Amino acid sequence: MTAFIDCNRESFGVEPICRRMGFASSTYYAAKLRELNPSARETRDRRLSVEMLRVFEDNRSVYGSNKLWHEMKREGIGISRCRVELEGPR
Repeated sequence: MTAFIDCNRESFGVEPICRRMGFASSTYYAAKLRELNPSARETRDRRLSVEMLRVFEDNRSVYGSNKLWHEMKREGIGISRCRVELEGPR
């Protein structure tokens, strides 16, 4: 949505495009603001993904979610088991 509006905003303007698409222009501006300022959850998710990948690779890329979770607990990284299962090393 934001990419389309960004590509066409010079020709048509943000407000007319949003009106035609059926939503308020404030929705577009809020989405753009979220892109620039990620939430605390998104920031933590990124950091934890990096840590999960590091722990996974440090252990020869053979750990499953349970062992990965236990190793992260041993290293003092607070994360729930279900989060490790959902996210996994990427």
